[in-house]
Amino acid sequence: MKRNILIIVGAIAIGVSCYLLGLAHGTNRGVKGSNSASIVFFTGIHRYLKDGQVYRAIKLSEDAIASHSGVIQTVEDHPTASLVFLYPGMGDVLTENYRKILGGTYAYLNAYPQAVPKETTEFLSRYQADYLQTKK
Repeated sequence: MKRNILIIVGAIAIGVSCYLLGLAHGTNRGVKGSNSASIVFFTGIHRYLKDGQVYRAIKLSEDAIASHSGVIQTVEDHPTASLVFLYPGMGDVLTENYRKILGGTYAYLNAYPQAVPKETTEFLSRYQADYLQTKK
């Protein structure tokens, strides 16, 4: 009897541990993917505004709203879509490329040293090498 209880408790402990690990992994991927997408849009809008292309900046911001709303709608309409961490082979383009996105943002912002706080630039500089690898 004690053996069965130990097996059940062990199975529950392993199950809870795996659930928490998956939740942490999924949250991490979600944060990186979502914020990478936002950085791409914000950088594009910044570029268009600096070039005086207000209409293109407006259009890009509208596309960003539609894209982010579409992701939220997908998760609400298909709740299992948020379980992407259970299918690691599925891939997530933004999460896989977030380092290159951050490095590219650093490269872009070098021309505008006062655009963001120094701490932001220092953080983004960590990913410069990832961006430079895409240029080879």
